[in-house]
Amino acid sequence: MNKTFAAGQYYGTKSFERNLHGLQLKHLEATVPEHEVAEHRHDGVHIVLATRGTYLSSAYGEHREGPVLVFNPAEVIHRDRFQACNGRFFAVS
Repeated sequence: MNKTFAAGQYYGTKSFERNLHGLQLKHLEATVPEHEVAEHRHDGVHIVLATRGTYLSSAYGEHREGPVLVFNPAEVIHRDRFQACNGRFFAVS
């Protein structure tokens, strides 16, 4: 069974957060090793902008060095993570 995150919940440690008219913006640091990130889904739509590190996404099949912009519809099952646990990213929910 896949883990389901509430809207605005992500793997990582938050360094910044703002809520603007129903949108939530967070800046996070990847703190969970890639082998510990399981397939999961989010209740809400979210956009991720990876700004540092190599971003690995099962939803799109390619490994890319930042910056990377990813759109994930609500409930899509994916395993997005950073290689070597050294990434940073903005998330909009």
